[in-house]
Amino acid sequence: MNSEIIQKEIHVNDKIYAIKLYINRKNINFELQSPEKNYSNSFSLDDLKKIYNLFFRDCEDINGAFLDFEELLEEKLSIEEENGFINFIIHRKKKNITFPLIENEEEEIKINYDSLTKEMKEIISKNELILGIDFGTTNSCASVILDDKIIVIENSLGQITTPSFVLFLEDNKVCAGELAKLQPSYEENIIYNIKRLIGRNYYEYRFNSMKKNFVFKITKGKILNLLNIQISDKNYYPEQITAMILKKIIYDSEYYLSLLLEKEIKINNAVITVPAYFNEEERNSILNAAKIIDLKVKKILDEPAAASLTYLYQNKINVEKYIIVIDFGGGTLDLTLLYLRQTKEYSYVDIILKGGDSNFGGEDFDNIIMDQCILSLKNEEKLLDKDKILFKNVRLKRACENAKIKLSKTEKTRIFIEEYLPSIRGF
Repeated sequence: MNSEIIQKEIHVNDKIYAIKLYINRKNINFELQSPEKNYSNSFSLDDLKKIYNLFFRDCEDINGAFLDFEELLEEKLSIEEENGFINFIIHRKKKNITFPLIENEEEEIKINYDSLTKEMKEIISKNELILGIDFGTTNSCASVILDDKIIVIENSLGQITTPSFVLFLEDNKVCAGELAKLQPSYEENIIYNIKRLIGRNYYEYRFNSMKKNFVFKITKGKILNLLNIQISDKNYYPEQITAMILKKIIYDSEYYLSLLLEKEIKINNAVITVPAYFNEEERNSILNAAKIIDLKVKKILDEPAAASLTYLYQNKINVEKYIIVIDFGGGTLDLTLLYLRQTKEYSYVDIILKGGDSNFGGEDFDNIIMDQCILSLKNEEKLLDKDKILFKNVRLKRACENAKIKLSKTEKTRIFIEEYLPSIRGF
């Protein structure tokens, strides 16, 4: 496939960076070499065109994309380093353009189609490969088993987890994943934590206790008082938002496996994990979301059971014992007591007891930090209560999340909020 290459050296934050871009009809491969480390990622031209709506006059026109990018690199540039990745930012008057780049450190998976067994090749040829999907509150991931190897899927940005975010753009365009999470210009149209809303009733106590943490508008649906997500003049059920995230995971999985095996791969089947405490309505809502994108769900599997089965599969030992699985995730803290038994012939997992708090995950730590930020702002600026929502935005939420991550390694950190309220210097 024909491609254009852009190479440029830039000076940012007193450092010299080398940029190399490979642009073809579908993607931009972005490489950034810093004095210490190398970073890279691949971006879909179609996704970038949807989000920024200003470059790539024609995605089929390689030269057009090439010229647009050369012009963009003449704009003001900045680089933000955080938590193992870099945000490369092109500053424009109307809207900044952000490219998240991942540090190059993963080992290459040594597997190819010819090395697979006859049985596995037959499964692939019949499009019967089953994808395991961990649909999470804040992030989701996927994996498959090819013969006896567990393959963790990398998304289009080279990451093994995909933020469970959906962004609604103009003209009914939709974007899911990391690029959706990083667009502050559209913060009221960014949907997140949908796992906490799926299968819930508008008058349910659990929903009412957490709805203050959502920026987007949630209304009462016409059917059984279920929740509606309102974007502009349209309403969406949580199942529809969930389907968009699942579709993103399927697309990335097909693309990744096709590159890995050098053969076109189609995913029609999946096993989806859910918290052990999920009730019948919540589980059925996951199934309904999969039906929207014609994804056949072979099984809804409890997350602690999935963890136990993985342990048994990887160790391949005869065992009979009770274990406790503690799952401290983005949305929940769960504790489950399970009975395990494995022989040469079969593996058996039984959930004995389960419990936890569906509002005590990493996301809730972010919300506590954000509430403290808003309280400090209110005290210093004498803001009215109605003004609180102005600061419950996605940019502040991301800053609080980064602060939480830093606090895992240090006792103190600072959140600077000049871009949220110019009159405040920081605290």
